[in-house]
Amino acid sequence: MRKNLLILFYLCLTLLSCNKEEELVIPEPEIIQPLDTPIEFGFRQIDNPDNLTEDVVGRLTADQITGVAPFLLKSDSLVATFSVPSGTIVTVANKTQISGVSKNDFSKPVVYTFKTPQGTAKQLSVNLTTFTQLPILYLNTADTLPVSSKDEYKSASLKVKGNGQYQEGLYNGGIQIKGRGNSTWYSMPKKPYKIKLNQKAPLLNMPADREWVLLANYSDKTLMRNYVSFELSRRLGLKYTPRARFVEVFLNGNYEGNYLLTEEIKISKDRVDIEELDRSDNSPEEITGGYLLEIDVRQDAASWFKTNKDIIFCLKSPESPSPDQYNYIKAYVQKTEEILYSDNFTDTKEGYAKYINVDSFVNWYLLNEITKNSDAVFYTSVYLFKDRNNKLCIGPAWDFDIAAGNINFLDIEKPEGFYIMNSLWIERLFQDPAFAEKVKTRFNQLKQTQLNTLPQFINQTAAYLNKSQEANFNRWDILNIYVWPNAVALGSHEKEVAYLNNWLQKRIAWMEKEFTIN
Repeated sequence: MRKNLLILFYLCLTLLSCNKEEELVIPEPEIIQPLDTPIEFGFRQIDNPDNLTEDVVGRLTADQITGVAPFLLKSDSLVATFSVPSGTIVTVANKTQISGVSKNDFSKPVVYTFKTPQGTAKQLSVNLTTFTQLPILYLNTADTLPVSSKDEYKSASLKVKGNGQYQEGLYNGGIQIKGRGNSTWYSMPKKPYKIKLNQKAPLLNMPADREWVLLANYSDKTLMRNYVSFELSRRLGLKYTPRARFVEVFLNGNYEGNYLLTEEIKISKDRVDIEELDRSDNSPEEITGGYLLEIDVRQDAASWFKTNKDIIFCLKSPESPSPDQYNYIKAYVQKTEEILYSDNFTDTKEGYAKYINVDSFVNWYLLNEITKNSDAVFYTSVYLFKDRNNKLCIGPAWDFDIAAGNINFLDIEKPEGFYIMNSLWIERLFQDPAFAEKVKTRFNQLKQTQLNTLPQFINQTAAYLNKSQEANFNRWDILNIYVWPNAVALGSHEKEVAYLNNWLQKRIAWMEKEFTIN
């Protein structure tokens, strides 16, 4: 006791003798690494010369080790390096691991067990993400040649790597692949693709299907106009909006850039959920649906027809309709147009509302007017569908890469002014005060909660894409140059995103003034 009092006395004396201007430095306690965990963990390039271009340092947390590997990683056979306290036994699936020697498949999490001589043990999951941390699609054509046709499929393989984001919804198997699109296919070096899996699969946890689309977004330097427009479509309440995931694409070992993997528009339970017609479905009830149509001036379908207003409707499903089916849907669409342009078109019982789902037209109009989508003037990429014993609906949403101010003609780049309102069918609908009022009401219902919060969604998406956009624009060095039909070339992804955000905010503010309810 006396000894403790003496120590306390000398400690107080020391503190009192310190200069007032001096700070008393109290050293931080030493952090002692638990004996059952590694002190260091990583992957050295010298141990993985064929797989790594540089060392990868692992980051240790409470229950896992994470690492981000560089560009050229093949992660299915890697040698890890680790240092542990003396006597610690390291195993994976009960197999002893030797630092700098043992190989494992790190394309999925690998669980390491560290056991001390005292018998204590700890398990850590090693999660290695690669490149930009987005999911990766590895495409390899059977002949190792590029995809050169949008008409003929070629055989290929596809491996989908979740890259830490997805443990399910992966794929490793055969596919068919071909090009898709029009100007995006013929005039742009970064090509869009359509892929057909050999068997249905829920890619990246989207509902299982065989048919998928890879959108290149070459002329959209934000890389997100389609993605943001799909989000807006969901917020506006369109019956079906294609699901989508950002991915990195490698084709025959070459990095092709950031793509948007999305569902192809088709009739199915998880997509356009309507009856699907067989060629034999010709009874008076069966023949009423379902039909999937696309307005497309290019007549890109085996079966199509033209209305009296020269609008070209292509049958996407059924692709090969029976004569009765073809005649039915052609007559139905033509009758709809005739009634719409008739003198009594506003009649609530016998007018256009008898033939079309009005709410679908309201929501579709707002989506395309807000984004000022150049193709949506009943020219191309305008989808419609008709279910059995139901009216004609418009949608789903599609093709927004040159929307939202990303075009330099017809004054469409300006956030002010109506555009879709002046298109066929739509301009006539607005001549009905009841339809115009529905549009105003719907806009005002959504402006605070769904429209004015878009900037946050865009900023979150930009942050998510930060590493990916760097890699994409290293592959495609176009940020400083004009790409048809860009309205601006601002030199950085950050500025392109700011332009999109500013444009949409100005657009919504202008429409808010125009759609004021008195």
